[in-house]
Amino acid sequence: MMNARARARAKMGLALLLAGLGLSCQLSSGGSGKRREQSYEGPFAKLAVNSKHTCLLGRDGAIQCFGGDDSREPAMTPTPTGKFVDLASGRRYACALAEDGSISCFGSCAGENCQPPSGSFTGLALHDESGGCAWDEKHTQCWGWGDFLDFIAPSGEALAKPVQKIVFGADWSLIHYADGTILPFRRGRVGMEGVWSDPLLRGFAERGEVVRDIAGAGAAACVIDGDGRAQCVAYYENATPPAAEHVLAIGFSSPVGAKPACVLAGADAEARAGKISCTENMLGSRLTLRGPHVALGVGDDHICGLTEAGQVDCVGNDRFAAITGRRRWP
Repeated sequence: MMNARARARAKMGLALLLAGLGLSCQLSSGGSGKRREQSYEGPFAKLAVNSKHTCLLGRDGAIQCFGGDDSREPAMTPTPTGKFVDLASGRRYACALAEDGSISCFGSCAGENCQPPSGSFTGLALHDESGGCAWDEKHTQCWGWGDFLDFIAPSGEALAKPVQKIVFGADWSLIHYADGTILPFRRGRVGMEGVWSDPLLRGFAERGEVVRDIAGAGAAACVIDGDGRAQCVAYYENATPPAAEHVLAIGFSSPVGAKPACVLAGADAEARAGKISCTENMLGSRLTLRGPHVALGVGDDHICGLTEAGQVDCVGNDRFAAITGRRRWP
């Protein structure tokens, strides 16, 4: 264990690192289980949170990542250089979409995880463990290996319409088409119980009902309907986000149980930003961010929110594998 002098040296080194990265936070100490909060000034356009790391896409197109500090959760480095327009993250790797539509992946790349197709794309999504999918206005291509390509990655008629978003679970995918309709997908094993075959999601698909957004991970999935209500399927305790009205977004951590589950909700139907509330995470902590935020990201033991001004706020506990600090609330 570090003594007081060693801890002081570590804090000083961390402060110098922050200054070099252009990040702003106030360092604090604390014992196990204490809440850790910090802010990143940006301005940022998007955040991608997974496991114990967070990657941020600046409005200038640059990428920076923090967290991931052991062999199972490696740091997302080196980050690619250039200007990017989109970003997605798996548990051990991340991929970024460049201005020219090409995809660059980084992190701990095994097998074909970080071998996206060549071409020009407009969007992408990553599976937690194996590859992902990328699309343009007409076509979607998926990459990866093992069960992902055999069962989970959308193919055939599932890709007959333009795609705007895809989320992946343990053994399923949920597609949000450009026209607002959805399709839960899994190849083979017809009749197998699970999220992809749940009557709730199947009902939305069969009716051709338009939804605002989708979210999912592990054994939990949600749709946000046209009235801003979250309707969810969850096969593990505590994997359903807190009840709320005027839901703007939903986020899950990546373990099979999808804990914690978080909801970003506005104060009324016209709100574009709101507060983030979560169920207990794997460590028994119930995290919140007051905001207001317009987007959220959820890790195993930390959550982050993006403000309209492009600032990113994060909160976690002592296992929060990011730069620790305490945010100065307005």
